[in-house]
Amino acid sequence: MCTLEDQLEDGVSRFSEGPTAAVSAQAKAASADLKLPHADSRGWNSFLKGVLRKSWALDLTGRLTARDRVETLLYHGLCPGSNRDPRFPKLMPVKEFEEHVRTCARYSRPLPLKQALQPGVSGVVITFDDGYANNFDLVFPVLEKYRCPATIFLTTGFLDRSTPLWSDWLESVIMNAPPKNTLFQWRDLSLTLQLANHSQRTQIICEMRRELRALTIAEIQEFLRALETHLCVRYDWDTLPELLRPLTWDQVRTMRASGLISFGAHTVSHPVLSRCSEEIQTLEILESKRRIEQELGEECAFFAYPYGKGDDYTEITKRIVTDAGFKFALTAESGSTKPSSCNLYEVPRWGADITLNELSFLVAGGPAITGYLRGNEQH
Repeated sequence: MCTLEDQLEDGVSRFSEGPTAAVSAQAKAASADLKLPHADSRGWNSFLKGVLRKSWALDLTGRLTARDRVETLLYHGLCPGSNRDPRFPKLMPVKEFEEHVRTCARYSRPLPLKQALQPGVSGVVITFDDGYANNFDLVFPVLEKYRCPATIFLTTGFLDRSTPLWSDWLESVIMNAPPKNTLFQWRDLSLTLQLANHSQRTQIICEMRRELRALTIAEIQEFLRALETHLCVRYDWDTLPELLRPLTWDQVRTMRASGLISFGAHTVSHPVLSRCSEEIQTLEILESKRRIEQELGEECAFFAYPYGKGDDYTEITKRIVTDAGFKFALTAESGSTKPSSCNLYEVPRWGADITLNELSFLVAGGPAITGYLRGNEQH
């Protein structure tokens, strides 16, 4: 699949050849007083994205391409202020997220998920995965301010405080362990843990995440309990950092009552479903749906695959999701959606780790212009 960066780089290099001279003229006018970058390709592409965003060119592009194309964005949570917090790399600063929402509203149309996947519809869908309390404390006020709809996918065991998110559990144990080098043994695995500084700890976390994803959720939890014992660190609900605490069901109901926020299922314990038996997959998927319907008193029609890459779920997973009665299922594979012809059980989502210039070009339909130009070249 062509990546977002590929589409953006190709699109901006072709943009001045686009369907209207007005777009090119506005971009040139906006760039007149800007300092030119060095001559390397990536520098020019970045420069041109900024020019397009600061001119009115993308506003026109959005009007030209606004048909049967939906961009779905994937976030996890926010942190306060305008700067990233190195302790919580997956959390976006609230000021940056507000700029994302404003960009989506300027160049496209934010839509609720249930409306977005109807044939002929065009717009942007905002989604959050897992169910962190910061979705209520920091995300919800921004969405209310701009009257922007969104869907939050809930890991129900996390909200019920019965099952921690194992990735956060691992990170907390490693980051809070004493600064020493130690040999950790679990089953047939032996790991040398170097914990002298932040960089070493970050590397260990990345390596362990890759290894643990190959295990079942029961094995992951067994591993983490053994790691806690070995490092004399305890991870529990009372010691969770404020930004990583789960939503309460009362907060979920408050957001649902606003009419802006809908909710989907994201399993009970956030396992890699492709590593689970069919029986465990069925339990994870159906139970998360049941809990949400029990708490909200309405149908839960949306599902998001944990981790969401192509090898994180299987055809069996998709069958279980379909048979459970979900209307849509979302992945974490990058890509745009054409509602008139898409697979409703493998809807792609763009990750939120893109720049404002890239987001602007994306939601204004820049990749569609790229496709138009490619088509013309072939004739």
